[in-house]
Amino acid sequence: MLGSRDEQSATLVGRQMEVSLSLSREQREFMYYVLEDRTISTVAYGGARFGGKTFCNCLAAVLWCLRNPRMRVLMLRRVMQSTKANLGDEIDNIHTLLHIPKRAVRYNDSKSQYWYPNGSMIQLGYCRLDKDWEIYKGNQYHAIFWEEATQFWESQYNGLRGSCRSTTAGVRAKKVLTTNPDGIGVGWVRRRFIRPETR
Repeated sequence: MLGSRDEQSATLVGRQMEVSLSLSREQREFMYYVLEDRTISTVAYGGARFGGKTFCNCLAAVLWCLRNPRMRVLMLRRVMQSTKANLGDEIDNIHTLLHIPKRAVRYNDSKSQYWYPNGSMIQLGYCRLDKDWEIYKGNQYHAIFWEEATQFWESQYNGLRGSCRSTTAGVRAKKVLTTNPDGIGVGWVRRRFIRPETR
C-alpha cells in the first residue's frame, strides 16, 4: 500500500528504498481508504486526542503527492499559526521518516507550500472566520485535508466542497477529515459522518 506507484515517486530520492512503518489497525484502515479506495470521496477518522490522527493525515497527504504527479493538496486547520506549527512540523518529520532529502522538497515560506519534484504541491491553509473558505474559492484541489474538522463551521466545509475535484485519470478527488469529540462543528460532523441514519 505504501509503495511507489510510478517511477517519478522512486526518483524523488534517487533510489528505491523500503520504509517500514508501525501503524495501528485503525491507522491502516484510514490509509487504505485515502490512498487506495477509489469508490469513495470522503474519509473521516475520529477518536480521542493523541491517537495518531495528525500523523496519519500528514502521511497520507505526503504519499498522495509522491504517488501522483501534479497533485494539488490543501491541508487546513482553523488558525494558520497552528497549521504551520502542527501540520508543517509533522510533514517535515514524515519527510525525514521516509528518508526524503531536504533538498528534494522545496518549501515556499511566503505561500506556505511544499513542492515535490513530480510537480505535486501541498498548500497549508486556515479557515477561522465563516467566510475564510473564500480565500481558496476558484482553486482546484485533488484532495482537501481538514485537521480537527469539529473546529470548523459546516458552511466552511460546504463552501470548499466545489474546489475538491479531479480531472486526472485514475485519481478520485478526496475530502479527508480528522475529528475530535468536541468543538463548534461536532453537531454537523456527527450528523454527516457518524450517525448511520443521517450520514
